[in-house]
Amino acid sequence: MAGVKSDRTSPGAQGSASRPLAFTAVCLGVFAVILDTTIVNVALPAIGRSFHATVTDPRWAVNGYSIVFATLLLTFGALSDRRGGKRAFGSGTVVFVTGSLVCALAPSIPVLLAGRVVQGFGAALLMPAWLALIAHTYPEPTARTRAVAAWAAWAGAAFASGPVVGGVLVDQLGWRAIFLVNLPVGATALALLLRYATDTATTPRRVDPPGQVLAIVVLAAAAFGITEAGAYGWLAVFTTVPLIVAVVAFVAIERKVEAPLLPPSLFAHRSFSAATGVGLLLNFGICGQVFVLSLYLQDIRQFSALTTGLMLLPFAGLTMILPPVTGRSPRASAPATSWSSGS
Repeated sequence: MAGVKSDRTSPGAQGSASRPLAFTAVCLGVFAVILDTTIVNVALPAIGRSFHATVTDPRWAVNGYSIVFATLLLTFGALSDRRGGKRAFGSGTVVFVTGSLVCALAPSIPVLLAGRVVQGFGAALLMPAWLALIAHTYPEPTARTRAVAAWAAWAGAAFASGPVVGGVLVDQLGWRAIFLVNLPVGATALALLLRYATDTATTPRRVDPPGQVLAIVVLAAAAFGITEAGAYGWLAVFTTVPLIVAVVAFVAIERKVEAPLLPPSLFAHRSFSAATGVGLLLNFGICGQVFVLSLYLQDIRQFSALTTGLMLLPFAGLTMILPPVTGRSPRASAPATSWSSGS
């Protein structure tokens, strides 16, 4: 991306003062992305009222972002490996901030949804690079473990503060302010990244275009089915058939291509399958509850956006408190055994 310089130097080239600032750049970028996933939920009723939209229209402001984010994450991870983490992170930050501006200025629901798609594109480009940048900045195992734990605390703070920040902004300034807040955060992250971070080593990675297309179809079908099941029914042909066909086609193609988007062999490792399953259930439960409770508390119970955010705060608060504690435990600091090595 033009304007994002790539200076591939060794981790040791970073001075003791620049490492915390490079780390802060990564945390701020990820903070904006994760904040956005929860802050928008609180604003959905206000967005719907502003555009006189149906109940399901504003929900696609969440689904459109999530589908693009999730489907492009693996492909953009490969791109980050090929082009360098700093370049990918910087480019993703610029795209994410641009999408935020489009959302803030949107005159209609379709334009808002387009802005959310741009945000999802930027988030998918930004997120895969964070771990590589932290590992590059802190190559020592103990320092790296603590840096990852500190990053998780930032992520937890973003998740926990999203409903409260969203409530304050919606009540005091209107729903457009929840997108404008990303501009100064993203600009600060980009400035620190360009000034203090050094780029990661590049490795050749191949992409899987058929798998990428089918991943988009699968997740879009799943989101559509879950969102519209209330209208068509959970067992309706219109809801279930597209999803079943897409999943079967995705699995069949991923087994045959040379560079699969999601190698099926990964799931032969119990540790990987278990961690993926737990992560799926955790994210589905947490994000799903924040989404549903935001609508319930405002539309049904008639609470304000701020009151809704405060009521959701205890639910999300532990995600900010626990990561630094677990990161300092002896087991977390011990060298990890890689499942990829066959153990």
